[in-house]
Parts: sequence; structure tokens; C-alpha cells
Amino acid sequence: DTRYLWQVCDAGDTALLSDLVFVEPYVERNAFGFEFTQQCWGRPREGVMRLRSAGFEEKLNEEDVPARILYGYCESTVAPPQDWDVNDIKRGTEVPKSQLSLERVYGCLGKTICPNLYETHDGRVVFTAAAVAVVQSVESGAQQFYNNHTDDITCLTVHYKGKIAATGQMGKPCYALVWDIDTLETMYRIGDGYFERMVECLAISPNERYLVGVGGDNNQSLGVFDLHAKDEAGNPCPTMVCE
Repeated sequence: DTRYLWQVCDAGDTALLSDLVFVEPYVERNAFGFEFTQQCWGRPREGVMRLRSAGFEEKLNEEDVPARILYGYCESTVAPPQDWDVNDIKRGTEVPKSQLSLERVYGCLGKTICPNLYETHDGRVVFTAAAVAVVQSVESGAQQFYNNHTDDITCLTVHYKGKIAATGQMGKPCYALVWDIDTLETMYRIGDGYFERMVECLAISPNERYLVGVGGDNNQSLGVFDLHAKDEAGNPCPTMVCE
């Protein structure tokens, strides 16, 4: 409504208000030939389009940048800092050359569906935080990381001998990984296409052959997987044996 638009326009920018109210949607065609409708928010369309293409121009002039733009995470319009170099826009189209490396995990995720702290065969502890499983020495505090998950870990289990762990994750895809605690190498990937939303609980049989998992779907489906199963060529191929 008009009151909301007035707030978005910083309660006083009449030119911006008129742009929001009266500028018609326009149709663009992308590189693949598909047409799609765009609503022009903020300053007139020409200024917005120059801002969008800034990363592909050799040089961007300050007058080409709209005075204010509508930022998706803010209820009002925003303006760039006074000492801002407009050519920094190009950096958004470049892949960073530097990479981050995980040095330490502080704290343990305590509010979980199932237990999140186990002891290994040699007295270390295993726990998870976000998408990382941590193997930590109690005496020295040294940590090792198992970070082969692509989303937050939702459950953890460790075989009673303390040498094999299994972790399940949420999201799409949703699956469980069985891995060696000493080498941090993945042994099996289980449950692709079976689990939905998240893996809520895991357990490894005493003989290390079967993995039981419960999914986060409406029926909380339970599956039993044979970790020692092999395909016709004799390669390891974990298979669900019952549900």
C-alpha cells in the first residue's frame, strides 16, 4: 500500500516513490533466448540496468550508479558510502583467490535429536558442529575434522569399538556417511533417494555389517542397510535390505 511504499522511500524521496508506483514491468531476454518479466525497483530503469552490468564493463563512472537502490534484505532503500569506489562492483563477478581453512571448532552442539558426544577407542571424543564432525584429544585439545558433508549434520553415532562413526545430514540431498575415525576417510555413503529432509538417527550393528537409519519424512521411515553388500563386479555397494 501507499504507506509501505512511503516508508520504503525513506519517507520523503518523492522521485523514488513515483518510480515505484508508476514504472511498468519490462521484459528481458537472457543469453539463452528465454524471456522473463522484471519489475524496475528504485531509480529509473536505465540507471538500474547500468548498475547490473557494471561487472562486465571495463570502467564504471560514479554518475552511472543510482543514488539509491532497493536492497533485498532491507525494508528501506540504501545508499553507498561516501568514499566507496564504484569499480569495486566488479569484484562481485570474480571468484576469490584466497580460501579459508578451518583451524578450530569452539563449542559442541548440545541441542540435538540424538546424542552428540562419543568416546573413541583411544580415549578421544567425537562431536559435531554445523556440517563438521570433530575428533578431539581430551589431553592436548588437538582437533581433527571430518568435513565431507554438504549441509548441517543432524545425527552422530559411533560403533561400540570406537573406530567407526556414522553421521547423517539434512537438506537436499539427504544422506548418511560412514567413516573411519583414525584416517577420517569415508567408507560408505548411504541413503541417497531414501531419506527425506534429514537423517534423524543412526546406529551401527555390533558386527559392523548393518547400518540402521531413521529419516525425517512424515512417516519417519526406517531403513536397514547392508554395508558389506557388493555389486556384480565385486565392488562394495551398500544395499537396503529392509525397511
